[in-house]
Amino acid sequence: MDTLESSTKNKTNIRLEELDLSKHGGFGGGIVRKDLENTLNHPDLNNKDNFLCQIDGDFFAGKFLKTWYGWNFRGWITPAGLQYDKPGTNGSRWQRIWKIIEENEA
Repeated sequence: MDTLESSTKNKTNIRLEELDLSKHGGFGGGIVRKDLENTLNHPDLNNKDNFLCQIDGDFFAGKFLKTWYGWNFRGWITPAGLQYDKPGTNGSRWQRIWKIIEENEA
């Protein structure tokens, strides 16, 4: 578990929670149904949290956007969205994804 401290009066701890990329299917609620199972969806992705992603050895931070075909990643410094595909399918270059969890201390 990695933590970072801000230089402000209140501390913000950052925790990274790695996603299991062998999972697929579902639409972000953790529910996996056989008829919805495909390689463009992951049950732990959502459009509310920030994520750190490793793609082709490079790291990007940003959010996912739900589209009709699956998840699209919009990084803070990436010019356009990147489609999520389960590693090993459709020429996927996704290596690792971490959910960024911020915990504020008073």
